[in-house]
Order: sequence, then C-alpha cells, then structure tokens
Amino acid sequence: SMVLFGLSSLLPWNMVITATGYFAAKFSETNSTQIETGFPSYFQIGGIGSNVAFSLSSMVLLKYVPIKPVLITCNIVALIIFVVMTVMSKQITVTWPMSFFYISNVIFCVACAVSAAYISGMMAVASMLTPTARP
Repeated sequence: SMVLFGLSSLLPWNMVITATGYFAAKFSETNSTQIETGFPSYFQIGGIGSNVAFSLSSMVLLKYVPIKPVLITCNIVALIIFVVMTVMSKQITVTWPMSFFYISNVIFCVACAVSAAYISGMMAVASMLTPTARP
C-alpha cells in the first residue's frame, strides 16, 4: 500500500519533468514559441491547481464516502491515465500539436487530481491507526 502511495504521489510530476525533451520536440511543431518554451509552466499551474483543489475537496468528500472505494478508483484511474499517456506518446502529432498540448495538459491535471485524492485517502487511513490499535 505504501508503494502505491509513493507511486501515486510521484507519477504525475515525473511524467512531465523527466520528459521535457519529448514534450519540447512535440510542441516544436506548434509555431508558438510561447507553448514551445513555456509548456512546463502550463503543466505546473494546471497540476498544482488541480492538486490543491482536490486535496481540499477530498477532505470534505472522505467524510461522506467510504475510503476503500476512493482508493481503488484512484488507482484504476491512474492506471488508465498511464496507458492513455503511453498510447499518446506513440502518436504522430505533426498535424495536431495544439490539440496534443491541450489533451496532455488536461490528462496531467486529472493525474494530479487523482494523486491528491489518493494521498488524502491514505492519510485518512493512517489517521485511523491510533496507538491503542497496535498489537
């Protein structure tokens, strides 16, 4: 479970930060130097915004929704996002670079949101482990 926690918290950011050359090559066809040079900023703003929004909303959501389905759903959605990003990385985007930029940014924001919800759920589980519950 802690391995999934680590993967969930690091996967969204590592998808973007380690693939800077890949995204630079994909966005070089946009004819927009703002996108070509500033795409990390767009990803950061979207990712951090969705992370904060879902961290705050998860605190409220987890009071009314059971934690186990939230954790399972987050892992399934993270897996789907990973598969979608892998498939998209093999696509030739010469004819649709701006659409690729928007789709990639939205997928990254969803990945950050799912990560925030999963982390909140894991913290909720950890908060239930009181010292009296230990053997």
